[in-house]
Order: sequence, then structure tokens, then C-alpha cells
Amino acid sequence: MKQKVIKYQSDLFNQEVTIKVDDSLNMLKGKILAHNKLIATNKALKKLSNSPAVQL
Repeated sequence: MKQKVIKYQSDLFNQEVTIKVDDSLNMLKGKILAHNKLIATNKALKKLSNSPAVQL
């Protein structure tokens, strides 16, 4: 596994911050499956809530 190391000076805590990013996570870039599933779920829920069979 390759890791990208990012270091910067924090203004908030006045210390150096080190972030390690795994390159294998970059394969997920551009894949927004969860977002599309959320949109589809919201559409289905709107249809259910607007149907006359459902009374709250």
C-alpha cells in the first residue's frame, strides 16, 4: 500500500499536523453510488407518502 503524507502547520493548535492518505482510496473517486441510491430512495418515499392508502 502506498500512502501519501501531507504535513502542514496548524494555526489553531500551533503544531505540525501529519495526514496519511492511502492511494487505494483514490479508486473510489468519481463513484457516487450512495448519492444515487439516496435520490432513488427519496423518490420512492415521496410516492409512498402521497399515496391514498397511507394515512398518518
